[in-house]
Amino acid sequence: QGRAAMKSLKQTPNTIGGSGEFSTPSLKKAFGALQADTYRKLTITRGAEWKAEDGRALADAIKGRHTLNSLQLNGEFGMKVKDDVAIQFFEAFSDGGFNLLKLDLYRNKLTKKSMPALCALLKTGPPTRILVLAGNPLQDSGVRTLLAALQAVPRLGQLDLGNTGITEAVVDDIISTVQSCKYLRELRLHDNKISPEGCAKLLELMKSRQKLRVLNVEHNKASSSVLSEIRQLVKDREKERQEKKKKYDKKDKKKK
Repeated sequence: QGRAAMKSLKQTPNTIGGSGEFSTPSLKKAFGALQADTYRKLTITRGAEWKAEDGRALADAIKGRHTLNSLQLNGEFGMKVKDDVAIQFFEAFSDGGFNLLKLDLYRNKLTKKSMPALCALLKTGPPTRILVLAGNPLQDSGVRTLLAALQAVPRLGQLDLGNTGITEAVVDDIISTVQSCKYLRELRLHDNKISPEGCAKLLELMKSRQKLRVLNVEHNKASSSVLSEIRQLVKDREKERQEKKKKYDKKDKKKK
């Protein structure tokens, strides 16, 4: 079921783009189409900064829409979700009705303040596979809070904490989380402040975790030799994945 769900996520093109003032009435209108319970992917990438009540309005608009499995609130193009909006959104789902495989909050203004609410949400058991928090100023304290909760999200497959302001202080916490999340395939920690020693620890983690196919520590303080080894491991594991996929496809064709 997990593979089928992820496959449907990748194949579904449905996207709603929001623009202009994101007030409660406009959100209700924008998400009115979701009442048909048919959309699988929802992306909002443009607009003015959100008001606090917009977080709950967004949650109310998609709550119970069990076919919706991908939500992207991308702040790259001007819209910035802040802590007060995010907390309203996360808390609105704390009693269930959350079925997202992918939650993408790239490049917003989330800090450690909103992480307890996100952690409480994740602990309610949504089947989250992909979590993107890159570009948010979480710092070590916010990421440490998050990592403790992620150990209760066993099916997590991709985690992006690039450009969140973290240092080597949370490297051991990251390693512990990766070891707990046995399905984790991709870990992105680019554009942070991790020391050469911390990056070397992460390289050893990747060597010991065969299932970890992608590790990105570019633009930290890693030595050139560590970066070279990581890049080679990523290439080798992608090659292995492609070879396995070819074998699987051949077997599948024979069965048909």
